[in-house]
Amino acid sequence: MANGKHLLTNSRMQTAKDCLRKELLAYELGIRPREQAKPLRIGTAIHLARQLVRGAGRTVDEAIREVARQYDATEPAGMDEERRYDWQIERETVIRLIGGYFWRWAEYDQQLRALATELVFQIPITNPATGGRTNNFMLAGKIDGIDELADGRQAIHELKTTSKDLDPAGDYFRQLRIDSQISTYYLAAESLGYKPATVLYDVIRKPTIGPLQIPEFDEVGFRIVLDANGERVFNKDGLPRQSADKAKGWTLQSRRQTAQEFGERLTNDIADRPDFYFCRREIPRLDADIEEHRFELWQMQQLIRECQKHKRWPRNTSACVNYGRCPYFDLCTNGFMPEDFGGDPPAGFVVVDDVHPELTAHPVEANSA
Repeated sequence: MANGKHLLTNSRMQTAKDCLRKELLAYELGIRPREQAKPLRIGTAIHLARQLVRGAGRTVDEAIREVARQYDATEPAGMDEERRYDWQIERETVIRLIGGYFWRWAEYDQQLRALATELVFQIPITNPATGGRTNNFMLAGKIDGIDELADGRQAIHELKTTSKDLDPAGDYFRQLRIDSQISTYYLAAESLGYKPATVLYDVIRKPTIGPLQIPEFDEVGFRIVLDANGERVFNKDGLPRQSADKAKGWTLQSRRQTAQEFGERLTNDIADRPDFYFCRREIPRLDADIEEHRFELWQMQQLIRECQKHKRWPRNTSACVNYGRCPYFDLCTNGFMPEDFGGDPPAGFVVVDDVHPELTAHPVEANSA
């Protein structure tokens, strides 16, 4: 039995909303992809840096060095040249985004007073209609931080990464108006004795630029253009040709930017247009929003409990490939039967003992009163 089956986190609820069979595989059986997905790696690394700076009092440079060290230590073995290059570009991207994030908000952050960082919680789930508690699940999660703002208000401080547009009036921030995780964190913060007035929501946008091809030069500084036979192409005046000609099969010789070169280019782009990469907004919650969320939590735990009782987790086949390829797609389409699962991980997967590895700090229990 996977450790943490009695905990209901936002990630688990979102997984169940996507597909109940996916919830079975990930949380009931603890079957996870062997390699962490790239978006999760990036988000984890950036949160580590924030915790080191805001929670442990490290400098930004120290946090960046630690993130780089962890990337180096966890580089998968046996990668081919192309995969290793992608890994190094990812590592450099994360480092530059971290530096840019703390640079962008340095002046603003001086006005904040940290009340808590990486606040792990477990609180009861209650029926809003009766006040009764379920014995099946505890609501669990980890709040990035709780700060006191310059005006004295308390704010839940969240940090996310995205590939989406950060227009404050766009869909990304409109969706946050009804986001369930924010409502969960309001409930948790209040249960733990805090008085959140708002959520300070930080978003880091991933780059849309990528490594460039850099022309190669000869010893005197001319670009190198080769024909289809690999011979150097010269102009009529005897000077080396400096541009390609696809129709004639003449190719400009080039190389990809190194990770360091790309990183420097990314840093310059961040400096030129910081609002493209970073946005900080307040996300409010009304009492009516929180009350509606209480009902949602109660219904979600009932839904998962019904699946457990009847040992049936229906699939949502609309979620297999429509929003990115589900990591369990091959298992489902190749006849994997959860009821026959004996504990040995399928190829490409591992079985984890703890299905909530994000809850790493010692949980802070709510006052039972």
